Amino acid sequence: MTGLPANIPKRGLSLAEAAEYCGVSPPTLTRHGPPPIKIGDRSVYDRRALDRWLDRLAGLLPDDPIAGDPENSLLRAIHARKASLRN
Repeated sequence: MTGLPANIPKRGLSLAEAAEYCGVSPPTLTRHGPPPIKIGDRSVYDRRALDRWLDRLAGLLPDDPIAGDPENSLLRAIHARKASLRN
């Protein structure tokens, strides 16, 4: 297996890599972080899932991942507008 070019970060990280990426110890990530995904016999941490987890902890994303979805926000606004027109 050859390595990725330096400008392309790998997405699937080992426990040690994921913990280092997040700035925590491996036991802390295992206890408090998102679960790893299974690929065959391996467990890997998705870099994007780690980013979302850290963003939620920092208050940058709502706890409900659907609430932050622009499409769902638009649908809620449409339903609210229809409801106000009916009243």
